[in-house]
Amino acid sequence: AWAAADARCEKATHFITRLGRFWDVIGRPPEAPPVAEAVLAALYRAVTQLGGWAAVCGSRQWGVVARAAGLDLPPDELMEIYSIHLLPFEEACFDGPMLVLCVD
Repeated sequence: AWAAADARCEKATHFITRLGRFWDVIGRPPEAPPVAEAVLAALYRAVTQLGGWAAVCGSRQWGVVARAAGLDLPPDELMEIYSIHLLPFEEACFDGPMLVLCVD
């Protein structure tokens, strides 16, 4: 159990490093996220595993996202956090020319 927790922590830390590098290049979002960095990592992982922002919104799966990420937040709050703090990163990583910032 400890090894799995350590692996999740390491992955979250790695993700936050990449996300920070992305925001350093394009400019920070307008406000600090209202959740911990580990929560951002879990939220991003859950959304992208379900196909990304468009897929989750289109199929109204924010409740599934909340459960997958272990979050007790209402869907509208999850959507707002994701759209401000993670969607630009998702778009750059999957659709944009800034892919180099999204990988090691």
